Amino acid sequence: MDPNSIELLEAQVKTLSDELMQCQADKEFVWSLWKRLQVANPDLTQAVSLVVEREKQKGEMKDRKVLEILQTKDYKIQELEQSTVLLESRGRTRRRQRINQPMLGPAAGTGPKRPASSH
Repeated sequence: MDPNSIELLEAQVKTLSDELMQCQADKEFVWSLWKRLQVANPDLTQAVSLVVEREKQKGEMKDRKVLEILQTKDYKIQELEQSTVLLESRGRTRRRQRINQPMLGPAAGTGPKRPASSH
C-alpha cells in the first residue's frame, strides 16, 4: 500500500469513528428523552427545551468542524502560495544565471578573427 492510500484509510477510519460516537450520543439522548416522556405527566416544555439545546449543540459542533476544515484549507493555501513564490524565485534566479553566463561558440565572438580593414 502506498502512503496516500494509508492516509486516506486513516481519514476514513477517523470519520467513521466520529460518526459512530455521534450516533451513540444521539442514541443515549433519545433513550433519555423517551424515558422522561414515559411518566404519567411528562414535562413537555422541558423535553422540548432538551431537544432544542441538543440541536443547538449539534449545530455548534458542525460549525466547529467547518471552521477546522476552513482553517486547514487556509493553511494548505498558504503552504502552496509559499511554494509558488519559492519556485518562481528559483525560476527567476535560473533565468538570470543563464542570461549572465558568457555565450560560447561563434555567436559569442570566439570564432576566427578577421583582419581589420585598412581603409
